[in-house]
Amino acid sequence: MRGFLCKPGRIGRRFARGAVPLVAGVLAVLPACRFLSPTRTIALADLEAAPAQRPTGARHVVVSDAQGLRALCKPLGPRLGLIEVRSAEQWRALEDAAPQIGACPDLRRGTVVGIVAWVGTPLNGGWPVEFDAVQVHEGGGLLKAKFKGGTYLPDGTARLETGYVPGLHAVLVVDVNGTPFYVGRAD
Repeated sequence: MRGFLCKPGRIGRRFARGAVPLVAGVLAVLPACRFLSPTRTIALADLEAAPAQRPTGARHVVVSDAQGLRALCKPLGPRLGLIEVRSAEQWRALEDAAPQIGACPDLRRGTVVGIVAWVGTPLNGGWPVEFDAVQVHEGGGLLKAKFKGGTYLPDGTARLETGYVPGLHAVLVVDVNGTPFYVGRAD
C-alpha cells in the first residue's frame, strides 16, 4: 500500500503546479510591504508624559440630526463617540451634520477632534461632555474628556464639542472620566 487513498486528478495537478509559484511569489513580496509602511509604536507612558494642552477654538454645537454624525465617529460606548477630521472631505461631512460648526482650520498642520454625546437635551441646562486636555507625542494623541451624567430629554439631539489640535495626526487613546478607550493607530 502506497499511502494514498485517491490519486490526484488533472485539475488538482494543474492547480498544485500553479499554486507553488503563486505562493512563493506572495511570500517573497510580503516582507517588502512592511517596508512601504513601517509600523510605529507610541507607548502610553510617552503620551501621558507629553505636555497637556487644550484644543484651540473649542466649540459646543447642538446637532439636531444626530445620525449624520455616526459615519464620522469611532464609538466610545453607546452614548459617546470620537470624531477626527483630517481632510477637507471629512470637514464637509461634519459641516453637513453640524452647519453651525464654523470655519475649517488648517488641517495640514493638525486635526480637529470632537466628542459627541447622543444623550438628548440636558434638563439641567449644562453641557454633557467637555475636553479636559490633549497630550500629543510624535503625532499620536491622548484625549482626556469629562462626561457629566444627569437627566436628559430623549429628543434625538446630540451634543458635540470640537477643537483643533496642532501637531496631532491620530487620537490613540480617549480617557473619559478615568476610563481609557483605545481607539486608533497613527498610520
